[in-house]
Amino acid sequence: MRTVFFLFACVVLASTSASLSRKYDFSVSLDDANTVWLHWTVDHVMGIINIGIEAKTTGWIGFGLSPTGQMPDSDIVTGWVKDGKGFLQDRHSLGRSLPPIDPKQNVELVAATEDNMMTVLEFTRKIRACEPNDADVPPGTSNVIWAYHHEDPDTINGLMQHQKMGGKSVNLLSGRTVKPFPSGTPTFDVKTNNLTVPSDATTYWCKPVKLPVLPEGGYLLGFKPIIGHKAIVHHMLVYRCDTAKNYLDQEGVCGTRDNNIKRCWGVSAIGAWAVGGKEIHFPDDVGIPFSGKDGVQYVMIGLHYNNVDMRSDYVDSSGFKFYYTTKKPKQLGSLLEFGQIVSSLTFFVPPGLPKATLKSYCSSQCTNAGIPSGGSTVFSVFFHSHTAGVAIRLRQFRNGQDLGYIAHNEHYDFNYQDFVTPLRNVTILPGDSFQTECVYDTSKRTKLTVAGLSTTDEMCLAYTIIYPAATVQSCVSEIPSAALADLTEKADSQGWGSFFGSDSNGLRQALLTLNFSKPGADAAYLDYFASKDRKIQCTGVEHSAIITEQTVTIPNVPAEPAPVRPQCKNTLNQPPTIAPISASTPTPSSAARVEYGFLLLLFLLVV
Repeated sequence: MRTVFFLFACVVLASTSASLSRKYDFSVSLDDANTVWLHWTVDHVMGIINIGIEAKTTGWIGFGLSPTGQMPDSDIVTGWVKDGKGFLQDRHSLGRSLPPIDPKQNVELVAATEDNMMTVLEFTRKIRACEPNDADVPPGTSNVIWAYHHEDPDTINGLMQHQKMGGKSVNLLSGRTVKPFPSGTPTFDVKTNNLTVPSDATTYWCKPVKLPVLPEGGYLLGFKPIIGHKAIVHHMLVYRCDTAKNYLDQEGVCGTRDNNIKRCWGVSAIGAWAVGGKEIHFPDDVGIPFSGKDGVQYVMIGLHYNNVDMRSDYVDSSGFKFYYTTKKPKQLGSLLEFGQIVSSLTFFVPPGLPKATLKSYCSSQCTNAGIPSGGSTVFSVFFHSHTAGVAIRLRQFRNGQDLGYIAHNEHYDFNYQDFVTPLRNVTILPGDSFQTECVYDTSKRTKLTVAGLSTTDEMCLAYTIIYPAATVQSCVSEIPSAALADLTEKADSQGWGSFFGSDSNGLRQALLTLNFSKPGADAAYLDYFASKDRKIQCTGVEHSAIITEQTVTIPNVPAEPAPVRPQCKNTLNQPPTIAPISASTPTPSSAARVEYGFLLLLFLLVV
């Protein structure tokens, strides 16, 4: 038995010989096979990001930030472990060829380990770049690329072509820690059950659900998505809807069976998920009531199925697993929605525009009526638009002063939508106002893009999780129809459209005639998109009006963050010669130590 124990101990120690030398705040697998892992911690005070890369290889590893998700114009780091030494190189890519080494090395190798299965490289770099060959770590979504080879290069400059490569979208600066819920935390599911998904390309499916009834009260602690068919489930929302008790048997396509199903849609969300999202755990001592005296016992789940192949054989069971407690938390939380009214006639984007910015507004009158007197803290932000969206921002104002962005994503990725941590500590006070900015690129489209439910239509929404809870659940806006009437009259006078009147039917008819390929049409549309007036809709639970609809003028501020070029004194400025460091002495992980202790105990019991 001594021999058996010795062999097991060697296996455990060998499996941890390539290990991380430090703890990181965030981790994500960069490929579906889990052969490449990215770990990172952001130090905003020092302006640096600490990065660890693990790859299932004993050769070189490459990691980069790309403007497009492809290799050209990427800021790249390559490294490896050889003969007990770690190597790291700061490079930049000019195309699909060997990236040259930068004249100045602005990365610092911290640790390097390797065993017969895995290589680990850990390094530090600045968040903001100072050299023309380097890239800033952007707020919002980063296009991360990776590559590796199974062999080390023979010389410092002898890097051979990769054998494996890939890319992934990652929120590096606004990442969040996904804490596991304690074992034994009670749960319930809100989901479809073996649903045969319609063969339509776009389906919004609604299902009313009765929640557990808890006389002592129930409080949501967070939720985890349950995804059946990843290929077709695009996003899911759960709305409070007490009137759902009247039609629990009316599951179906949203809005086609009963007006009450449609009435539940769009306000009082308690759960939200879209492609790429992860579970959400509310802050300690914060919960959303769902049952009992102060809560709601009925909800509606709405699922967007994006069935592009129009298949009829998909059977899906998707939704949410909600975690809850019966102990009332110190703070009650809620979701607050900002953005553009989706069903608005006045929300459309012409084809052929590389950049069109829509600004939606939430008025101070709405927050003054719907935010607690002591204010609410913003815990997390979730942005949502569709495939024409390229950037989204949420900006805060107080007493006419621009407080800056709560969150902004300058590289929005339709396939990677997740809650993000605000860029600063944010408190919403009564009387604050907000602007949601969505940027669209229709340069490769030939038809008008309109607001709607399909992924080829568009939306502009920002959900925030706040505490204490607010009575306002949604503060959204639209461009008044009078602005569209002015646009269509101008189009009629200049010969690239027809004016059929300023009523809704006339505007819809006029919209179909607009030809944005005519000279001046694009400029006229951008002027329309930049119009200053917005009609505000401020609502609470189940579309209850917090204030009557009002028209306000939005602040005159730039529509995007000013570029920041830091002084280059922050650069690490290492010499171009790559000096190796000794490979790190690994420390077994906590899991390995537990396994080692168990084996030791087993050994002692046997002998």
